[in-house]
Amino acid sequence: MQLFENIISYYGVIEGFVVRDLKDRYKSSYLGFFWTILHPLSLVVTYTFVFKYVFKVQIDHYVIYLLSGLIPWIFFTTAITNSSESIVHNFHLLNKVYFPREIFPIAIAVGQFIHFLISMTILLIAIICFTHIHISSYYFILPFLMMVQFFLILGSSFLFSMLMVYLKDVPLILNVVFQFLFFLCPIAYHLEAVPQKYRTLYLLNPFALIIHLYHQVIIFNNFEFNGHVFYVCFFSFLVMYISYFLFKRKEWEFVERA
Repeated sequence: MQLFENIISYYGVIEGFVVRDLKDRYKSSYLGFFWTILHPLSLVVTYTFVFKYVFKVQIDHYVIYLLSGLIPWIFFTTAITNSSESIVHNFHLLNKVYFPREIFPIAIAVGQFIHFLISMTILLIAIICFTHIHISSYYFILPFLMMVQFFLILGSSFLFSMLMVYLKDVPLILNVVFQFLFFLCPIAYHLEAVPQKYRTLYLLNPFALIIHLYHQVIIFNNFEFNGHVFYVCFFSFLVMYISYFLFKRKEWEFVERA
């Protein structure tokens, strides 16, 4: 409850940091927010050639399938990596004015969530205008999936921003880990390509499971509240709870070590 109380109490501070980061990111940029969708589109061109025409992956509406996995994946990687540096990069503010230190990773996560919403909105418009994919009532599940994903990102952000205070290699480690995890998520291939005997173990990866659920809703118009959904919800809340607990226990050391 302390986390939600601080978010409400310091909403104006969070908004200020989000606006500042967005302005800094797109300052002197001619394309501005268009980079939000140009990044996944550039990846789609590469992955479509490699997986569809070289490895012969057979999935209907493959470009939309890729985008519906890449956009959440970019949200994961960018938000967690940028949030990991939030405490260290704002060190000059830590001993000048007091506000809860979790504001820094929260602001980064919210800013990236805005980019994510823009990309998803453009994707849904493209689906409606340029494809024959049926828009069903399952699409109302998307806000739920976004919330679960955001809590997982927020928990990871607390954890890695805290670790970054003690270990400056965290962003580099995350880049290596995410490169490895990319191929352990059903972004460019279908979950059915994973052998059945490994699939249960494979779906213990919450990143893979969330992306699979996005595909189920957006591409295949299918969703059911089964054990996998309850698992990823429980895992996301557990990560956020434990990470926030550790973050608050160590925040008094940030000024000395950052």
